[in-house]
Amino acid sequence: LNKVFGSSTAMVKASRGGASSPGKSGREVVVRKSAAEFFTENQTIAGFDNPGKALYTTIRELVENGLDAAESIRVAPEIRVTVQEVSQAALDAGRGVVHAGPEARRDAALFATNKKKPGAAKKKKHDDESQSLKDDDDDDAGGATQSSSSKPTMTQDTDSSSKGSTMYYKVTVEDNGCGMTADVVPEALGRVLSGSKYGVRQTRGKFGLGAKMALIWAKKSTGVPIDVWTATRDAKTATRTTLDIDVQHNEPRVLKQSDERLDAGQQRGTRLTVIVGGAWSAYKARIATYFQQLAVITPYAQLELRFEPHGGSSSPHDELAAPAASSSSSSSNKSSSRGRGLVLRFERRSEKIPAPPTRAGYHPWALDELSLHQLLRRSAKRTLRDFLADGEIAAIDKSLADRLLAELFADAGESTNASSSPKAQRSKQLAPADAASDAGLVARLSRLLRDVTAFAPPDAACLSPVGEYNLRLGVAKEVDPEY
Repeated sequence: LNKVFGSSTAMVKASRGGASSPGKSGREVVVRKSAAEFFTENQTIAGFDNPGKALYTTIRELVENGLDAAESIRVAPEIRVTVQEVSQAALDAGRGVVHAGPEARRDAALFATNKKKPGAAKKKKHDDESQSLKDDDDDDAGGATQSSSSKPTMTQDTDSSSKGSTMYYKVTVEDNGCGMTADVVPEALGRVLSGSKYGVRQTRGKFGLGAKMALIWAKKSTGVPIDVWTATRDAKTATRTTLDIDVQHNEPRVLKQSDERLDAGQQRGTRLTVIVGGAWSAYKARIATYFQQLAVITPYAQLELRFEPHGGSSSPHDELAAPAASSSSSSSNKSSSRGRGLVLRFERRSEKIPAPPTRAGYHPWALDELSLHQLLRRSAKRTLRDFLADGEIAAIDKSLADRLLAELFADAGESTNASSSPKAQRSKQLAPADAASDAGLVARLSRLLRDVTAFAPPDAACLSPVGEYNLRLGVAKEVDPEY
């Protein structure tokens, strides 16, 4: 990945005499950025358009990671999400930041609120003239206009919970999935485009981007690293990691890592905590709707969303403490609220977990020349015959591989009835890496795979459908339709 996106930012001189800004000499400067830098500057691609949507996307990405982790080991998912509203004072106290109040400011003019913006006087004059013309028109029509002094005054809501305002939120997502080992955590959560879901199989995520973008958004909005607690199914200890990311080099930075002893009955899985900027009030309805829709298509999962507003803690430090443990489940869904607080619980309705998808090979009809070249280059198979029959290409057995190779080298001028000829025999011993270095051979093989019609259809084992039974239960439980 670093070869594609670059492992660091580099300036390439545009001429022998050196590079300068385009505005001065017209010379352009070529800049190379890492994958993390690119997505940091273009976060809207990943769904982090604004604080409200960034909070929504953070929750969604972490929840779906937890679902995948549980389903991968055929365990009924239990996902608990706690969103704690954090004030600026609590955030500063947690980071050890001392913020001077207004009384400590030396240059009060820097913070004056009555300073006129450029063009404000001209705009005011234009508005006054427009209002005067409007008043004249109203008088001519015989109508009475309301004076500006009698109109209701619109004031901005300064409450931290007002819709659209940016606050800070501590998001904790806990699952009962497969967990991670200590060495996997930095790579899985701290390097952009690094993930375990590449390949041909159905997954909720694909690019290794969601959790890393949550970390990047946390760095941009609060500057706080993420905290990861994780334990595999048979582990006797859990690993706790404080993780940051080096955006310039797209590399994880482990700030702290330690082991914790686990009790015999203690739940395994992953608990990830991130503090981000957001706007809960603006996206509360969308987040709640997402959980309801998720309950429809995953009736075998138990989901809980808990929102704890600012003001329920006795001190700023308490606001950054671990969220309260969830209460025991019951037989039906629950929704409760106290003040601005909210608890949504969607109970499990089904015990039938869909079979996890298996990784399938690329179907020959779907392979373009570039994809085939990449597969050949990174293949560990000894021969081209093994690559076709046992590699990353589906629907080809050894017998069909022999026929394809005979046809391939017949296209190169070998007799079509000489599958056992010296050239055809040598082709069976040709290494995939050597084949990749022959551009003409790759082009002929790619065309041959697209033209052959003897391949079996794609294998559906790479899919994991929820099934009619689960879907009916989910719709009946959450929607309760009338037929």
